[in-house]
Amino acid sequence: MLQRTPVLMRVTEEISPESGKHKFDALNELHDRPAPHENLYAYTIAQFRGYAFIDGAKFHGRCAMASYKLTATQPTDAEMRDDTLWHNWCVKNDPRKK
Repeated sequence: MLQRTPVLMRVTEEISPESGKHKFDALNELHDRPAPHENLYAYTIAQFRGYAFIDGAKFHGRCAMASYKLTATQPTDAEMRDDTLWHNWCVKNDPRKK
């Protein structure tokens, strides 16, 4: 449930050493940062469908409805972990400019 829908977004993958289960998280908020042990992937927005309002027991508010696809050319790990490098990579690889 995303509040923001950036054109390019980092997604983290955390693998539990005990169970081997995979946990994914979208770093869509400006203050989101990856943890050192998480794997990182870049995704590009494929389609924005608008917003929905959810009034539930665990969540109350507006959520974006969008789909993303794995970005064909992935940035380096260093670019994904550093805010300035990530920003520069996004500007350089913005699909709206192509």
